[in-house]
Amino acid sequence: MAVFLALLGLVALLKSPSSSQMQMMKLAETSWEGMTITLVVGPPTRFLLFIGTEPRWVEPRPEDTMHFMVLLSDGETGERIPYAAVWATFTDEQGQIVFDERMWPMISQNMGTHYGTNVPLPEGRYTVQVQIGPPQAARHPEYADRWLEPFVFETAIEWEGF
Repeated sequence: MAVFLALLGLVALLKSPSSSQMQMMKLAETSWEGMTITLVVGPPTRFLLFIGTEPRWVEPRPEDTMHFMVLLSDGETGERIPYAAVWATFTDEQGQIVFDERMWPMISQNMGTHYGTNVPLPEGRYTVQVQIGPPQAARHPEYADRWLEPFVFETAIEWEGF
């Protein structure tokens, strides 16, 4: 019986939210032609990339202060939208671009399909611009006339870290 209870405790520990899950923060949200676009940050995290068939772990760098994520969802059903090209640019108050990169398409057991990367962003005020390219996928009729052109979402944030 004690072994069974110990195993139950281990399963509960393994299923409990990680520290990165508990520290997620929503920065902003907007909609475009029925798509909900949500900007979320969490602590920097390691993730696995496949370049061709070769796996490569990306470890957070010491200067990384957040894991920036863009969630694209159908505004009506909540289903996540894959296969888009997503680019993020952070500009400081002096107009200097401090981060400008394409987001990695990602899958996560806890976050689902999203786009993200680790970002080295010092505390301060920024303009965040997210450009979303049309999803490159075969479409059923309900999506035939939506998301055909790139969309740009811009918002101001104040980053104070975690």
